[in-house]
Amino acid sequence: MEEKVTPPNVDIARVAPAYHLYTPSEVEAVISRL
Repeated sequence: MEEKVTPPNVDIARVAPAYHLYTPSEVEAVISRL
């Protein structure tokens, strides 16, 4: 069974133009747009 996509079990990073690991609140914002 697949787990739900939630901030505790997902890491999102942007690598260009500079590396940035999203905070849990930023991850929530991204998930809400899906």
